[in-house]
Amino acid sequence: MLLNSCIILLLAASLDYLIGDPWGWPHPVRVMGWVISLFTNLVLFQWNSSSIRRWAGIFLSVGLIVGSGFVGWVLVLVAKGLHPLVGLTVESILL
Repeated sequence: MLLNSCIILLLAASLDYLIGDPWGWPHPVRVMGWVISLFTNLVLFQWNSSSIRRWAGIFLSVGLIVGSGFVGWVLVLVAKGLHPLVGLTVESILL
């Protein structure tokens, strides 16, 4: 387990050094920003109550964190189901 984690970390660092963030590739932070913008506009136009807006912000924060983790977990799980090396590669790319 520890050896696997070390391999994933070294592979992720190497890929980041060699490739970086290529232009035109989708980036998770941009997707999160789009979701935040869409949700914020929806909430601001629907509700004027500060308490509802606060709860909506909490829901958005928790939902975005849990949702991102869940999507990553499913991607790795599916990749490992195909082949352990595919899973290792996907984990390295996501890291």
